[in-house]
Amino acid sequence: MTPIATIDDLRAELERVSQRVARALNLAIRGIACAQASVLDMEEPHPGAESVKASLYAEMDRIHAAAWEAERMQSLARRILDAEDTSHRQVAS
Repeated sequence: MTPIATIDDLRAELERVSQRVARALNLAIRGIACAQASVLDMEEPHPGAESVKASLYAEMDRIHAAAWEAERMQSLARRILDAEDTSHRQVAS
């Protein structure tokens, strides 16, 4: 990681981190969706299928909550950067 020196550097780093988080969450969601489809497609009911389905749905709920929290944190970080940028502009003028 390179040193962060300016607000623009912070914005760029925030964007990179945001993209990595989004990719990771999308992969997790796709993985859980595939697992759910596998359980739902079972021709013969498996004794533990209902428990597995419940666990998968709970995991999907946790992933969605993490995605929402990541979006909230990104929004907060952007607002902080915008406020800091405005503050620097006011001091410079």
